[in-house]
Amino acid sequence: MKLKTQLILIFLFTQIGEYSFAQGEKQRAIINMVYDKTDSTHVINISVIGLNKLPYKDVTVNVFVKRKFGMMKMGDVFTDSVGNASLSFSNKLPGSDSLANIFVLAKIEDSKELIDTSSQLIVKSTILFHRSEHMERAMIANSAPIWLIITFLVLFGGVWLIYFKVIGLIRKIKKSSTENS
Repeated sequence: MKLKTQLILIFLFTQIGEYSFAQGEKQRAIINMVYDKTDSTHVINISVIGLNKLPYKDVTVNVFVKRKFGMMKMGDVFTDSVGNASLSFSNKLPGSDSLANIFVLAKIEDSKELIDTSSQLIVKSTILFHRSEHMERAMIANSAPIWLIITFLVLFGGVWLIYFKVIGLIRKIKKSSTENS
């Protein structure tokens, strides 16, 4: 029994050691982003280099844009043989704040060879984001469409009616059991 416990502990420590060694093999990377504007698009040029200034190839970089309720994924780009990638998106995208700034975030996540890292770039939009502007009823707006509100109220009301019906039946059962005894 003692030998079995020792073998299990040795196995666990070797597994933990291998895990920490594998984590230690990951390299640090630097994400550089350069903004370029064309007539109809914003272009973000991304380069991924190591601390030794050598480029990393075939790295997946996730690109996000900050929106009102979180980060909106713009896409995934893959670095080429010299560590460069490019992503373009429409210049009709409104800014994230009242100053028409678009916050672009590039992240490396879940890479086998690189530590998770991110970089941010601020881009000026041509369209202002007006917080006080009234938005139409829509799924993404602050006020839901009328059909969705009515559906919710009907379903929610139906559930409560069933609860009241069950409670009424339970009271009838109790009342009839007290009359029979």
